[in-house]
Amino acid sequence: MADSALAYLSTVKDAFKDDREKFDKFLELMKNFTADRFNLVSGIEEVKELLKGHRDLIFGFNVFLPKGFEIKLPLEDEQPPQKKLDVFVEAKKIMHKIEVTTFHLRLGSMAKIMSTRHF
Repeated sequence: MADSALAYLSTVKDAFKDDREKFDKFLELMKNFTADRFNLVSGIEEVKELLKGHRDLIFGFNVFLPKGFEIKLPLEDEQPPQKKLDVFVEAKKIMHKIEVTTFHLRLGSMAKIMSTRHF
């Protein structure tokens, strides 16, 4: 994957060699993606908008996406399927709630233990 990702980034750089602002925006999106500050649904839409008119670059972004979430451009009269992306986003929200709840439960248990001990 690393080779194909580097080749893709090189292709994007070449495509926007005369539009540094657009390439910088793309790099910012990539930084957010790799730092896990990337909302999959809105991020994919941002990439599609930023790379509009460059179908090969839009499809090339699939190298970075999780299996099952690849970008498939619809025909002009079709609407893109959102169900898979919506399910992924909801699952991510639920996992976050579980993590927060677990953290608070552990924190509460630690506080209870600490309150019973004398230092």
